[in-house]
Amino acid sequence: MKSYLNQYMQILCNQLKGGEILPFFKLIKLNKMKNKKPLTAKKLLKFLLDLEKSGIDLSSVDILYRYDRDSDETNVYEVEEDLYDENDNSTLTSIMLLTNGEEL
Repeated sequence: MKSYLNQYMQILCNQLKGGEILPFFKLIKLNKMKNKKPLTAKKLLKFLLDLEKSGIDLSSVDILYRYDRDSDETNVYEVEEDLYDENDNSTLTSIMLLTNGEEL
């Protein structure tokens, strides 16, 4: 907790010179997010399979996007292949969830 306080005080001093002051809890959340790894397709698949094993009918579960737990939800309309590796463009490295149904 002490390192969070030190970080907060340092950021607070910098922001007092003309920036926005973030609440302490938001700084802790931002710091924790730096250490998080992006969700992988394998982890998403495992989550969905675990739901299905527990008796959930996945055909009746909508996929929504939220920036965080306090934001409004947005419907996800499609999933597509996104990026491939830089070397030979043959290995898929990401997929994308599309929230704009108008582009389809």
